[in-house]
Amino acid sequence: MRTSEQLRAARAMVRLEQAELARQAGVSVETIKRLEGSVGQLSAQGNTLFHIQTVLEFAGIEFLNDDKLGVRFKDPKEAIMEGIAEHIRDVSMRILKSRLENEDLLALSRHEVVDMVSEAVAGLIQSTLPRLLPNK
Repeated sequence: MRTSEQLRAARAMVRLEQAELARQAGVSVETIKRLEGSVGQLSAQGNTLFHIQTVLEFAGIEFLNDDKLGVRFKDPKEAIMEGIAEHIRDVSMRILKSRLENEDLLALSRHEVVDMVSEAVAGLIQSTLPRLLPNK
């Protein structure tokens, strides 16, 4: 996502209010308003744009940043798979960080670290995957 026009279009396509986008992205409503009110190239501090773009991509938007800038809906299956993969990655990192606070990573063998990650991801998939899949 490069421009304010892409941001406005993407938010409109997924019918997300500014306040809800701000809440999900962890930024203020004023930040969303400022970014959407600008013209052209977006500028923000830190990971603000990354967090906003991630929310919109998880909602099914694909940002086109090639020769022609734009936005479009992703293939629904691709959007679901990407959303699940992103969620698993985020939760896995939190699980690993909490487990490694109590252990010395350098003292573990490569095999022990792989086992730790595998167990965390397997448990995560079993407990959360059913909630992430669309209801049929």
